[in-house]
Amino acid sequence: MQAQHQSKTTAFASAMEGAYPEAPSSRDVYLTVRQFSQRNPAFTEPSVRNLIFKADPRESSIGTIPGNGLIEAGAIVRIGRKVLISEERFFSWVEGVSVATDKIKKQLTALNREERASKVTQAD
Repeated sequence: MQAQHQSKTTAFASAMEGAYPEAPSSRDVYLTVRQFSQRNPAFTEPSVRNLIFKADPRESSIGTIPGNGLIEAGAIVRIGRKVLISEERFFSWVEGVSVATDKIKKQLTALNREERASKVTQAD
């Protein structure tokens, strides 16, 4: 009887995966800013609040400043005034930002080398 029940459960789970492949396998953990900072002391409350503030596009004297991508990554959920952070999506965003930053640094380094090479060539 137990084996029969388990096979039905497995069949149901695989049918659900086939029907809804984009559905998350486990539920995200959502935390308030304070809870997130307590669980991850590298991110203080003020720094997390600053990242949340900069998640939305904003206007400045030089024009529109784009958001930092936290909202697009799904890391921030707003319910009324409450702001919740998806821990898994936040750290995926952090990893993506660091990869993008590394690429930009490499591109800038290559450009600086080209500029120095062209200045040396022009000086000769």
